[in-house]
Amino acid sequence: MPDQDGECDPTEVLEKLARVLGSAEWSKWLTDTMQAFAVALTGVSERRMIDVVASLFLAQAGSSVYAASRILGKGEEEALRDAQEALCRIYRASLELLRETYATGTLEDRYKRALRELVGGEA
Repeated sequence: MPDQDGECDPTEVLEKLARVLGSAEWSKWLTDTMQAFAVALTGVSERRMIDVVASLFLAQAGSSVYAASRILGKGEEEALRDAQEALCRIYRASLELLRETYATGTLEDRYKRALRELVGGEA
């Protein structure tokens, strides 16, 4: 998936995230969803299966983009390209968010909180 034409530019995803976080209703929904998801991911991480679960989750997201493109009248190849480009933008946005949470110290804070919850003590 070439990046020089902007297919993998995560800007749109990051801007959408900023708008969602700026809305009280959507931000609460997103926070609630992420908290529920985080509990499930802890078990997945403990079993060292995050790569498997994430791959399946992203493939499902790509399938949804593919289906939406097909419903809008696009051909199979074009719908597949749409799905691949969407997944690439999602991946790049995820990397950017990870780097940002690391730079702000939030990533380490989340690690320490998760560790405290897992061991029942202080990290």
